[in-house]
This record gives sequence, structure tokens and C-alpha cells, in this order.
Amino acid sequence: MNEKKIAFIICVNDEIEFQEALNYIEALNVPDGYSTDVIAVREAPSMAAGYNAAMQNSDAKYKIYIHQDVFLIYEELLRDLISLFQNNDQIGMVGVLGCRVLPENAYAIERWDTGKVLCNGLPNHFNGYENKKGYSEVMGIDGMFMATQYDIPWREDLFDGWDFYDISQACEFIRSGKKVVVPYQREYWTMHDNKVCKLKAYDFYRKKFVESYQDIYPMKWLTNSFNEREEYEMIKEKTYNILSQMIENGQIDEACKVFRKPENRGHMVLREIELICKIYAGEKQGEFGPSIYNKGMTYSEVYYRFLHLRHLLQRIEFLHGNKFENFKEIESDYSTYAVAVMIIAFAYNSRKVYKSMLKWYEERAKGKYQEFLKYIKIFDKERMWKPALDILKNGEKINGKRHLIVTSALTSDSWNLILKKYDTDEGCIFVEKKKNDFDMDVVKHAMVVEGNITKLIWQEQEKIYYSYSKVDIYGEELEEYVKIFQNTQIPVRWHIKGRYKETIKYSLNIKKCDF
Repeated sequence: MNEKKIAFIICVNDEIEFQEALNYIEALNVPDGYSTDVIAVREAPSMAAGYNAAMQNSDAKYKIYIHQDVFLIYEELLRDLISLFQNNDQIGMVGVLGCRVLPENAYAIERWDTGKVLCNGLPNHFNGYENKKGYSEVMGIDGMFMATQYDIPWREDLFDGWDFYDISQACEFIRSGKKVVVPYQREYWTMHDNKVCKLKAYDFYRKKFVESYQDIYPMKWLTNSFNEREEYEMIKEKTYNILSQMIENGQIDEACKVFRKPENRGHMVLREIELICKIYAGEKQGEFGPSIYNKGMTYSEVYYRFLHLRHLLQRIEFLHGNKFENFKEIESDYSTYAVAVMIIAFAYNSRKVYKSMLKWYEERAKGKYQEFLKYIKIFDKERMWKPALDILKNGEKINGKRHLIVTSALTSDSWNLILKKYDTDEGCIFVEKKKNDFDMDVVKHAMVVEGNITKLIWQEQEKIYYSYSKVDIYGEELEEYVKIFQNTQIPVRWHIKGRYKETIKYSLNIKKCDF
């Protein structure tokens, strides 16, 4: 084993994304005395099988397993990672996104509550809990980034596809007595240039996972409510294939007509084709310069132009590569309209990227500067993604932190028996369901929000851990909410009836009490 070697292991089926990921790897600062290696695994039958093959053929002590579309944007990442490993030999695996306690149904992709990452989704980032003193121990991490200092075989015998290999491997490390952690990131370590997740086989492997890791955490195989989503994704994937074939056949105008109907817009599976059509239609209406599509182009050629523009703008945002060449290529090869649309769709700090491009055009392309200046009002405001939570009553604005109260239902009985005493300016009452006949006028001061745990995590993000001074949770059926405050500094009172046995031993900030 080479103690001074770091191997990057990547399963590859998209050469364009892989080459871009490789550009970021090559720009990392390597600690003195260390060497790096990149192992690309092509035609792997599964993620676990590919990782096993690469692991067994590498003598590197430190291995970083990343997706082909993950860009390592923090240049000091290797220094921070090696330091973390060397200062704690009990740490076996490190991720950038994880969950401190697995959900009861093991549906982890909707429960990432720890760490942070930039991505192409909506929202275009995730900021969860971070322990600023070092790291947070977790039960599972997202497979986009998994770094190890020990070798443990990946369970390709169980997970012979592309799901649950990551959470399984985290559990294998925990089984071996090692810690799985998400460190505090001074800056974002990663940008996930991802498309939409494909969940066709997710439940098949979720069942295997639940059955195989009861010793790590008591999970239940619950009949899921995800079939409709899986069917929806299959339909949209078929639609994507039809639309891409239309563009291949030169029928891009017909493809654009599909997105004129509001119900066909905004689907993540179709997002890239929708944006290609939007750019093409906009460019037809004005004289903007080089077009995203020209007659006779294949869909692959159009998509490459689209993807390459996204990569160029990402390089500008993350100060990667040759600044002059990145700007010059955008100026010469793309319209200002295409640039504006792509910044709005994909940039994390859209205003910053817009102003960088505007300055370039002003100094070097006066004609394009005037065109691009027309979009300035769009970028004068911070863009917000549509809230998932339903705010039933906004409450008063306060300077301090709020008091979060979580209950399953808002009814006249629950109001009079439990919630009325929390009707203060500081109170934020979170309910899973409001009864239709409940009179909201009885609430005088508190904020009232309706939603579920997934929406709470994804909408509030790090606000969950920094906006509330204390938390009260009512009912043993709401234990999933208790889990997201495990190993934090927020005082939580969990009100339960009788002798309910919790599924794990909770940290000291969580107290059980009767109600």
C-alpha cells in the first residue's frame, strides 16, 4: 500500500462529463510528497462491481470515488481531506452529503440533512447541518463523492445495479467499527453537474438494503408511495427520447411546439431539451449571433454545444481554467441570448456570472455588450425557487430565533390542548395537515406552516439548524422529525404518551417528556 498516493476512481459512460471532471481534478493542489492517479472504469456491470475492480487494482491508501459528473471545485480539497484522515484513524469514509440517522423506510435521497453541495437541480444547492468544529458522524452518504483511507469490499453481491451501493458501503464501514463522516466545508468542495435521478430500480434495492442492514439500524419495509413517480419518470424518459429523435430528424420546430403548453414545461427529465428549444426559438426571433442549432445538426451535436456552454459558464463561475480562453470561446461561439438563458438556468450565483460576462462584452465586444445589457433587470434580483411549504399564516417578523413546534394535525382539539400556548411572535407551528374546518383567525401571533419532513428539509435547508432556538415535537409518530436534530446543539423536547421505545439512542440535546 502506497501511503502517499491518492486515487480517483470513476465509472464512466459519458466521455464529455468525464473529461470536464478530469479538468477539475488536474487543477487540485496536491500535498507535498503525494501523487495522484485517475482510474476510469468503463462498461462496469454495476457501480459496486466497477469500484471493486478499481479498488483491487490500486495501491493507493486514499481513494476518492466520484461520479463522472462531479466537479471538484475547491482546490485545497486534498489537503483538508488528508488532514482529516491523518488526525483520526477511526474515520473510514468521508462524504459531502449525508444523513445522521437513516429514515425508517430507508428512502435516503429525500433525507440528506448534513453537508453541502452545488448541483443542477431545483434548488441549485443543498446546505444541511455542519459541525463547524470538525465533522458530523452519519449513517449514509450520497455516492457522488465517497473518500476512504481503508479498503472494504463493495457489496456487488447485493447491489448489482446503480442504487444503494453508497449507503450500503457506509454501513459496511460502520459494521467494521469505523466512522463515516461529513466534514465541515469552508467552501463548497463539489459541484454536481447532474441530470435527473432515475429511480426505476430504487425500490428493488431499497428492499434489499432494509433486509441486509437491520444490525446497523432498525428499518421497516414499508409499502411505498413512489410507484407513481417511477411511472411518471418512465413516461417523461420516453418523451425525452421522442423529442431528441425529432431534433435528430430536423424537426426541432415541432419539438418546440410541445413546450408551448404550460403543462409540458418545468419537468426535470425534459429540462435540457426544453432549454435547447427555448434558446433556439429565442434566437430565431432576433439577430443574436451563432445559433445553438443549425440545419443538418444531429441531436448529439446540438446537445454538445448546449453542454459545452454550461461547462464554460461553470468554469467562469468557479474561476477554473484559462479565463481568457473561456470568455473568448463564449463570445465567438454563442449568442448573448443563449448565454443569458444558461446563466439563469444553471448558475449558482447568477448575478455574479452575468456581471462577469457583461464586463467582458463591454471591454471586448461592444455590439454584444448592448445586446447583453438588455437582460440586466433579470439579474438585479436574487432568483428564488418555488417554495414547497404552504405558509398558512406568516406571523410577525422577528429579530431573534423562532421556537419550532411540530405536530401532525391542526384541529380545534390540538389547538386548544397543545398549540394555543405557543401562539406567540416567536412561535412557528409546523403541521402535516390542517383540518378544513379549522378557523385560522384564532391564530393571533404565530407563524403556521403546512408540509412534510421532506419539504421541511429541502425548503428550509440549513435554516432548520440556525433559525430556531428550541424545538417541541408532539407524538411518537413524528420520530422522523426528531432524527433530523440528532447530534446538533438545538434543544428538542419530544412529547410522547406512555412508554414508547425510540428506535435509537438519541443525543443529549433531545429530551423525552410526557404529554
